[in-house]
Amino acid sequence: MNIASITVYCNEEFRLNNWINYYKEYKSEIYKHIVINNGIKEDTIKLQKFFPDSIVLFSPNKALTNAYNVGLRLILNEKEIDAIMLIGNDVKFPKGNVTKLYNFLNSNEKFGMVAPIIMKKDSEEVECCKLGIEKKPLKFNIYNDLATINILDDGTIQSDTVSGGLNMSRRKFYETVGLQDEKLFMYADEIDMGLR
Repeated sequence: MNIASITVYCNEEFRLNNWINYYKEYKSEIYKHIVINNGIKEDTIKLQKFFPDSIVLFSPNKALTNAYNVGLRLILNEKEIDAIMLIGNDVKFPKGNVTKLYNFLNSNEKFGMVAPIIMKKDSEEVECCKLGIEKKPLKFNIYNDLATINILDDGTIQSDTVSGGLNMSRRKFYETVGLQDEKLFMYADEIDMGLR
């Protein structure tokens, strides 16, 4: 299990203390932690101090898709990495759940990218359990009512796409469909990856 994670930071000092605590929860399950500073260049030094065991890179392009690609290019050059996790700096992911997500990803050869159900902050209420893509007109649909979602026999939900803020993929996924489209900005990347 060699998971590389990418987290993007964009001048969000108000999130920093919580992010450090969130990261401590899942740190032991991550083989390589990559932080992309997509904000002020000087913040790179601060991030290196807060995450001394991590790789901290700067991305001068303000597109989130470009920031992720900076990390993805690094990861795809390291053959021992078999899974890639994108995780927002505001996401709480309890210890042990990275391993569960990895095991789920590898439970079916057809899975390329998976994500957990996302809960609203500090609650038991579902924020997002399924993401749909409507093709005409092209738009994104977020479903959050588990009662109306078709739960499969194994307890999973099939979705058109997954959240860009927390997902895990096989390295083969990006090797097959390519990196993120840098002409797109936040939320459009989820539709693009789903369509691919």
